[in-house]
Amino acid sequence: MKVRESEAIFDVLGLNPQLFINEILNTVDDMVEGAFDFCLQRMPVVAGVGHAEKAKELPKGVYALRHLAKTILDKRMDSWEKYCLRHCFTVPEGFALPKANNLSTKDVLLEEELSDAEPDAWLDSMREKLSTIGKESGELQNEIFLLEKQSHFCTNYDATVAEAQQIFEESTVQEMFQGGARTLNFPSSISAMLY
Repeated sequence: MKVRESEAIFDVLGLNPQLFINEILNTVDDMVEGAFDFCLQRMPVVAGVGHAEKAKELPKGVYALRHLAKTILDKRMDSWEKYCLRHCFTVPEGFALPKANNLSTKDVLLEEELSDAEPDAWLDSMREKLSTIGKESGELQNEIFLLEKQSHFCTNYDATVAEAQQIFEESTVQEMFQGGARTLNFPSSISAMLY
């Protein structure tokens, strides 16, 4: 689209690309001026005492640098401004404003905002589901931990029972009593009475 058509569409929407570009250009100019003003303010400190002749020459050098920097920067910023107006702030070919039945631009923008509420509601719903799933996942993790712990205890219990059963199968009751008496260090007369 031509620049004039783009400007007309931006005007209808209440947008002003040139104003935006001018704000940026003014900000850049302010920053450059501030930098060179800072240099001029700090010059007496940098020059030091006893260098009066050099101190007189420094401002001339700073002003020459300022002029050179401003000249180059102005050319670059002019090119940037033209680029923005031709490429960034042009409306694509075939673009047309939505035709609303006698609605103002503000009403059209309000309608678009309201249609954006649907994705917001969907996003909130997804967040709630994610939170619920996270809670369920935590509960399932706890349940898995408890089941693993129970399984570990059951395995230990089964091993202990199997070991005890093996001991009973290998020896007779009388041998177990004799072994127990020896372990308790009963005198042989008492252990003989037990058997």
